[in-house]
Formats: sequence, C-alpha cells, structure tokens
Amino acid sequence: MNYYQLSRNHFEDYGVTQNPVLPGHTSFLTGHVIHDTLPVLEFEVNYPDDVPLPHLFGNRVPLISPEMAGVMSSVGIDNFELFPALITNPISGKKWDNYLAFNVVGLVKAADMQRSSFDELMSAGIDNMETPLVAFREVVLIGEKLAGLKMFRMLESPDTLIVNETLVDALSENRPEDGWRVMVTDVDVS
Repeated sequence: MNYYQLSRNHFEDYGVTQNPVLPGHTSFLTGHVIHDTLPVLEFEVNYPDDVPLPHLFGNRVPLISPEMAGVMSSVGIDNFELFPALITNPISGKKWDNYLAFNVVGLVKAADMQRSSFDELMSAGIDNMETPLVAFREVVLIGEKLAGLKMFRMLESPDTLIVNETLVDALSENRPEDGWRVMVTDVDVS
C-alpha cells in the first residue's frame, strides 16, 4: 500500500487571514473527536471573487469542500468530522457557505524518525509530550504501524495529514474541472 501526504497547496497566493475563535480547548489538530457543540465557524480569506477556493486549505482549522469530503466517504474513509463554516472576504464582501471545517480523527505515531528529515519544534517531555513535535521536510513511515489505515494525522507533526493510495486514486478519478488544487506528496514506508 502506498501512502501520501495530502496538504493545502503551498504555492497558492491566497489563504485564510483569520481563523474562528474556538471554544475552550477545542482543536482540529489533536486527532480527537470534538465533543463541543460548535457554532458556524467563521473564517476570513483574501481570495479574490474570481479565484475559486481550493478543495482543502486552511491552517489551524482545515477547510474542505463537500466534493472532496464526498470522495473520502465514497472510499470508506470515515474517521473525520465536518462542521459548518462561513468563509468571507472582508474586502469584497463575498461569502462562501458551502465549505466545512474538517477534523481528522486519529493521531498515529508512525514516523521512522531515524530515516525522516525534520526540524524539531519542541522537545519530547515538554507539556507531557511523548515525542518531539517536528516539521517534516521528508517523512518515512513505519509500515507495521499503519495497519491499513486510510487517513490519519502524525503524532510527531499533527498538521501532517497522511492518506493511502485508495483516496489518491479516487481523487484522480473524480478530478473536478478546475482540479483539487491540493498537494499530494509520496511518502516512503519502511
């Protein structure tokens, strides 16, 4: 089984300029189910009116199109939650209300840290973290820890989203006219 990192397109000229205020300790990057009742989450972006939004973007709170979420569901990926979102360009006043805040449930310690390259952001042991928090330049996964998982976040780097070839193939087969406008990067498995 091949695995890939799925991420927002880092070459986009536009993005989220303001994230919503989340209640309490709510986080979209911990891999945990969100138990809080959330209001419609409001985001501000700097996308011009004539530039379509990508199908996956955002940072602290990822946003996903219903089309991409539907492709995920169609291949049996069910470890995610979706929450209503309202996206606004405050300069033009344009609003998008068809995107969803995207929470991936599942945080897996699966990186081969000896073979991966990364920058350490925080050492293990700080705030009771069992592994260092890193920003991967290149990630290598330990195959025996994957157990056929279709999608998960990395414990060592929670903003790193890993998917298997089933989803990548389905995205390729169901590519919208303007493309998904995401990045799909091969990940080595040891």
